Amino acid sequence: MKLTIITLLVIIISCSCKHNEVSDITFCTHKVVLDEKNKIIPWYSPRENAYDHFLHLRWNFIMTKVPNSPGPAPSSKYPQYFFYCAFKDTG
Repeated sequence: MKLTIITLLVIIISCSCKHNEVSDITFCTHKVVLDEKNKIIPWYSPRENAYDHFLHLRWNFIMTKVPNSPGPAPSSKYPQYFFYCAFKDTG
């Protein structure tokens, strides 16, 4: 009887565990990990704040890292994203 209960518990626990699959794909130096629905699991911890962290990084880049547009004034006083749809760092 004990063996049957232990076996059932092991089966229930193993079925309820979430299985994450590590793929061969690397994105921004991180291995891509997929959940059981093949959705990407964030590598930022805690996972509940992953999207907030992503948005903070993006806004920080837009506000502080994009250089001003090349050329004569007045266009040289504005960031490149005012004039171009893409930013390519040549440095």
